[in-house]
Amino acid sequence: MTDQKATQRNRAILWGVISVAAIVSVAVVGVFLVFRYMQDEEGRDLLVWQTQLGIVAESRAAAVNGWLVDQREALERFTALPAVGLYTEQILAGASDAVTSGDIAAIQSYLTTTLRVAAEQAGWAPEADRQGRRPVTQGLAVIALDGRVVASTPGFMPPRFEGDATQGPVIAESTLVGAVPVVVWAAPVTGERDGKVVATAVAVRPLADVFPLLAQPGDSDQTATTNLIRVGERTFSFLNRPGSSNAGPDGRAAQSYDIATSDLAAAFAARSPGSFGKRRRFDGAESLVTSRAVPALPWVVVRSITVNEALGPARTRRNSVAVVVVLATVTALIGLLLIWRHGASVRITRVAEEQRARADALARKSRFLESIADSQPRAILTVDANGTIRYANRRAGEEVGMTPQSMVGHSLSEVYGRHRALPLADQSRQALEANAPVAATERGEESDNGREILSIHVPLDDGSGDTLILRDDLTELVDERQRREDTLKGVMRTLLTLIDKRDPHAANQSMRAAEVARALAEELDLSEEEVDTVTYAAALMNVGKILVPRDILTRAAPLEAPELVSVKAALTESAALVRDVDFGGPVAETIAHAHMFGEAGDGEAPRIALLGRVAGLANGFVAMTSARAWRGGMTVDAAVEELRRRAAGPDDTRLISALSHVLDNKGGRERWAHFADRAKEAE
Repeated sequence: MTDQKATQRNRAILWGVISVAAIVSVAVVGVFLVFRYMQDEEGRDLLVWQTQLGIVAESRAAAVNGWLVDQREALERFTALPAVGLYTEQILAGASDAVTSGDIAAIQSYLTTTLRVAAEQAGWAPEADRQGRRPVTQGLAVIALDGRVVASTPGFMPPRFEGDATQGPVIAESTLVGAVPVVVWAAPVTGERDGKVVATAVAVRPLADVFPLLAQPGDSDQTATTNLIRVGERTFSFLNRPGSSNAGPDGRAAQSYDIATSDLAAAFAARSPGSFGKRRRFDGAESLVTSRAVPALPWVVVRSITVNEALGPARTRRNSVAVVVVLATVTALIGLLLIWRHGASVRITRVAEEQRARADALARKSRFLESIADSQPRAILTVDANGTIRYANRRAGEEVGMTPQSMVGHSLSEVYGRHRALPLADQSRQALEANAPVAATERGEESDNGREILSIHVPLDDGSGDTLILRDDLTELVDERQRREDTLKGVMRTLLTLIDKRDPHAANQSMRAAEVARALAEELDLSEEEVDTVTYAAALMNVGKILVPRDILTRAAPLEAPELVSVKAALTESAALVRDVDFGGPVAETIAHAHMFGEAGDGEAPRIALLGRVAGLANGFVAMTSARAWRGGMTVDAAVEELRRRAAGPDDTRLISALSHVLDNKGGRERWAHFADRAKEAE
């Protein structure tokens, strides 16, 4: 009996030892897993912050680069205007037998006006203060190759520019009087006579205009900063104050730092744009940092946040879990029962902490994505198959005067009104049925200021049957396009006036040809774009006259054969002179095909050939019916009969029939009877 008890006692001791060993082993494994879990969680948190910081750095670098490129393209469009090269070339050439000093003054005025209009459109023209003074930190100027200022915006003094823009546009940094840092864009100005570079167009804006682009909409991080740095071969320097997202430079911003500095966050960002890591900032704080390069200049956008703000809360939670597990392990050694009971408590606590951590991470991501959506200039909302709104951003709420939260759960009719909701619901239904995006434009009523809205309906492929609706206000874009068209027409009228002054015997022929061409195009039921294209082409097809000597154009007698050849050769250059101007249609190609009238066709000519025939017919009709110094104008009937005699094929016959219909049935004879009057300038 005693032996049996001893055996049982030994067995109990053995099982106790085994149990304690098992408990200790489980505890050790548990502690190891907890610390491994802490490392993994921190790695995931780092990945989340790498993504968030990368998104901000990418968007700010894209904003800065887009601003630089937009300014460069605006300058290229300015230098591409034929009038700019022509005016600059004539001003530099000075007065001559063909161009008087008065003409030079007028051309100088035209060029200055063109500079001012371009500067106002692109943001190079500063606003005057209350005393009427304009800052000299921005402006637009045309500078000759020898350094002379040909023309500039009012009050602007161009900075010294060391770059070479004769081979193409360049972007650089410079300083003005008072060490004001600026950004300089330069592009070559090509003369119209021989195609050589005759001057350089220089646009300047203060470097401080870049800093607001560094601010991230919806940024709520307390210690996050966005800096812009200039990177050299071995050094870098701050363009804005270190530790501030959009402030101007301070003393440290003017200094250069060694790019090889190992532990400095900005040096790491300068060495490896696109990389992510932990480094120390200038204030000594350990931070998470990433960067993105700005392609247009040797700039890098640096985004950083302190480790305490980014990882501190998560580390606190993980340390709490570790403390609980260690205490549970110590307590577990007291007894098996207490171990199991406490182990269950630890497991529950750990699961709760994990769920809380996931919930917090999801909440941060949700707030971050919501801030991005709210920072968008377009209205964004989702609706289900019944037209009930399930999500709306801040812009969508502003559009209807509601908060985004109050829109959720309501139908489109309740939010937008029945007359606006029906088209939106119908377009969403079409997108779902076609499983493809559907776009539509709506024009508001006068009570809504007549705003033009583009709605894009995108079916979501998550199986919910919801539709994503993106609404963009195009009103400012449409108005801006109208202003550009008005400016283009003004420049064109100025150019045509200059042509008429060079050839007073054919004064107003360009505008008359444009008027006849538009009437013919509308009679042929061409599209609005084609009508505008034909009108511009007819008005500008004689722009090549600027290449003809004035004495030939003003001669009050028929020209000799060599002179006619010279005039025709110059007119063939009309298409080349306007080829780089953006008219919104193929104007240069239409001018190039204007000779098609009178050439044989089979009725199946390409569309551009038809437009060229219309422009050529209009120009020929005006030329025949207009009086010249050495002859009178034909009668309308004689001109039509002559055009009919020159017609070749069904294409020309159709155009002449349209012309006859306009003359006989739409008042063309009465409107155009004055063509036969001699130009007053010629008399």
